[in-house]
Amino acid sequence: MQPLDRSLSIDFEAIDRRIEARQERLESCRQGMALSRAAVAVSLGVLVLVLTLATSYRTPTVVFSAFAALVGGTVWLGASRTSLRETLDELADLDAEKSRMIDRVAARNGWRDMTPTVH
Repeated sequence: MQPLDRSLSIDFEAIDRRIEARQERLESCRQGMALSRAAVAVSLGVLVLVLTLATSYRTPTVVFSAFAALVGGTVWLGASRTSLRETLDELADLDAEKSRMIDRVAARNGWRDMTPTVH
């Protein structure tokens, strides 16, 4: 058997770093989605409160600010969701690439299928 090629180990390290970066980006997208949902919930609460119970605070500034927060939170949620989907696709591609690399190493070294067989 041949030892693992140094350039191939560098490739594995590079792809692992890319996978870690995408996983961090996933967490960032999830946090963005949570914060945008909170912004939408707060703005809806303010709108309901101002338009029904607290009519003395029904000024254009308060109402337009609540609408702006509602629209902004909705847009932020959509952007975060799109980024999440794109990142998940990138992660799937990277995992497939890593699997192909592992298969190439196995083929180069003459290894057979390493999965256990059930009899």
